[in-house]
Amino acid sequence: MVLDAESHWISARQLEFVDQLERELPNIRGALEYCVAHDVDNGIRIAAALFPFWNLRGMFSEGRRWLDRLLDAEDGDLTADRVKALFSASLFAQIQRDLETGFIRAAQAREAADTLDDPRARALATHAAGLLALAGGDPDGACTALTRSLEGFTTTASEPVFVVDAYVVLGLASDLAGDFDRAIQCFEQALMTTESAGEKAYQGFARWSLSITMWRLGDRHRATTLLQQGLRTSHRIDPLGTAMFLEALGWTEVQGGRYRRAAVLLGAATEIAESKGAVAFLYPHLATYHKQAYEGCRIALGDIIFEEIFQSGRRMEYERAVDYALTEG
Repeated sequence: MVLDAESHWISARQLEFVDQLERELPNIRGALEYCVAHDVDNGIRIAAALFPFWNLRGMFSEGRRWLDRLLDAEDGDLTADRVKALFSASLFAQIQRDLETGFIRAAQAREAADTLDDPRARALATHAAGLLALAGGDPDGACTALTRSLEGFTTTASEPVFVVDAYVVLGLASDLAGDFDRAIQCFEQALMTTESAGEKAYQGFARWSLSITMWRLGDRHRATTLLQQGLRTSHRIDPLGTAMFLEALGWTEVQGGRYRRAAVLLGAATEIAESKGAVAFLYPHLATYHKQAYEGCRIALGDIIFEEIFQSGRRMEYERAVDYALTEG
């Protein structure tokens, strides 16, 4: 069931599989518990295939817990699935700002891929290294690694989810490197792939990423449109993505001088992201924009009023925050 969901993730059936996996979570957890004790290799296959589900639903802590237990078990063979599990564990650690563990798992993935001499496994290990370079503020290194991983995923016919992810994060790295044309090309390729397939989650990620580039290029109107489109598409299934949309919409509101709305959106984004053990701007190189928006609101509104409005955003129910972001005030 889990492998079937993974193979159809970039498709119009995505929401169907999300619902199925959520219904079956007690049984999946029971199966993983059994595998930790009796069948590590199949446990790793299941856990690695659950990567897109755990990632989408913001279940980073649970994903890391199962992956760590299975990867650290004494038995288990060296397989491409193990490399995929190491990649997943590295990414989840990065998202939760545990870069030390992220580097350890990425190094283990690279060592395992080199031992296997498997092109698909090597693409995953290279992808993990590229993501760490992006998280560490090394855009040139990230672009080099992510270009190689994208080539590897494409030539080895890897799961479509990794191809789409590679396009989006290569676009983010290209944006950070100042190559906006390449960034836009990558995001538009990811959008074309996900829209034609009827997929929702990565479509939202691609819209968020493209919106950041448009905003950095000074096109606030298109950035806002992309953010609201993405929020409508993904808020029912992607809580961390929702936080990212709300955060970025807060930046556009500050730029437009609408400080009260911005403070509400920043507060709501912070609350949702922290509930998942993450931050709403996701990548460290975007922290400057978060700080600028936060301080811009504080200066414009004053400390007391800003804090009151920010906290009101934190107290907003999830759907209410989404409605607020999509409604002009």
